[in-house]
Amino acid sequence: MRASRIWPIARKEFIQMFRDRRTLIFILMTPLIQLLVIGYATGGQIVNISLAVVDQSHSPDSRALVQAYLASGQFVQGPQLDSLAQAKVAIDDSQAKAAIIIPPGFGRSVGTGQPAEVSFLVDGTEPNTASTIIAASQLIGQAHSAQVRAQTIGARGSAFDIRTRVLYNPELSGTNYQIPALIGLILQLTTINLTAEAIVRERETGTMEQLIVTPIRPIELIIGKLMPYALASLTTALLVFIAGQLLFQVPVNGNVLLLFAFMLLFLLVPLGIGLWISAVSQSFRQAQALTLLFILPGFLLSGQFFPIESMPVVLRYITYLVPLRYFLPVLRGIFLKGIGLPELWPQGIGLVFWATFFLYLASSRFKKTLG
Repeated sequence: MRASRIWPIARKEFIQMFRDRRTLIFILMTPLIQLLVIGYATGGQIVNISLAVVDQSHSPDSRALVQAYLASGQFVQGPQLDSLAQAKVAIDDSQAKAAIIIPPGFGRSVGTGQPAEVSFLVDGTEPNTASTIIAASQLIGQAHSAQVRAQTIGARGSAFDIRTRVLYNPELSGTNYQIPALIGLILQLTTINLTAEAIVRERETGTMEQLIVTPIRPIELIIGKLMPYALASLTTALLVFIAGQLLFQVPVNGNVLLLFAFMLLFLLVPLGIGLWISAVSQSFRQAQALTLLFILPGFLLSGQFFPIESMPVVLRYITYLVPLRYFLPVLRGIFLKGIGLPELWPQGIGLVFWATFFLYLASSRFKKTLG
């Protein structure tokens, strides 16, 4: 083994690597972006929990209780409502993660030294967040109750009792939370990977040029190439759906047809992304780097692993650029909450926008490439 023989080969590889600047940038920048996203998106505590308030007492004591929750730093002011039914609708619409319901006689009971019951509703579709909310609701309530009792001469026991009720996923089952989300994750992962890599391989092997010289039109070529991968991804998601029902008994409380309609709509987004990656990539390695750049931050910023409202402000705005952010609430909403189009139309508009954007971007770029 001689260094004089090894060095020329290594020198050639270095030169080739630095000439391919686009791939080099992707390789160097991807880990940095992943580090920043993982560090900032998942490194904090669960805070900024939107709290809907139903104050039927309208007394100084009820206002002091609400202020105790807001002053803790874990809760932020959500919609102010008039009834329990309105509070459930607010949680259905994702306007709030929790709701506190203070009964009409709360102030009178506290003033006379009698314990008062306070209801606390929690959205159970995200078990980790729900567990944090339950613990915070009890701790803050108990601390404020002790403070109120200390100010009441001769009073004993608790000033009030916080009764927590978990909606949609009472057992806080991680399976019920994870299985629906897997459909979205699998659709995005498989579709982007299959689409981007398959077309780039055609270019690298030279078979793409053979297809171009045939009478087939560019749009026909694009549709023909994408259809098998779209069906493969949809079949995989369908298998996950069936397995979730048969093996894990994950409930589907909403409309199954609406669920599959949203799945088809979402499928257009990763198809467009994969097609765009294939159009801008000159090699398989470039396609892999770009695919990873889209997939991992998309997973982390989708709200699947850490609540979006607890992320730094900048990342919260960046999440609007992540298509999966719109699809996961649809899956949880239909599976666990049983809600329909009246509650999910904002997510539908977001998916239509990103599907149109990426398909247009990809098709226009791809036509230039074919031309």
